[in-house]
Amino acid sequence: MSILFTNCTLILPERFGFRSTVVVEHGYIVAVLGSNQTIPPGKLIDLEGHYLSPGFVDLHVHGGDGHDFMDGTEAAFRAVCRAHARHGTTSLLP
Repeated sequence: MSILFTNCTLILPERFGFRSTVVVEHGYIVAVLGSNQTIPPGKLIDLEGHYLSPGFVDLHVHGGDGHDFMDGTEAAFRAVCRAHARHGTTSLLP
């Protein structure tokens, strides 16, 4: 079954800030629909105008969630990465 993110504001490399519907099947984006295109059947998730992005890359990170990379422990690294992932960061550079 398709998942359709409707009423979302997209952030794409070539465009920013336009409203659209994004169709996802088996974890992959298969279509980005304009306002004049027919929406296929599927599970609708209305984002109420919020942003939808492929993921954020943070190129300068010291830490997060009360931990710091300078702590030098595996537990601190994992905690920082989990904290950033909760907010949409898909990659980071300590």
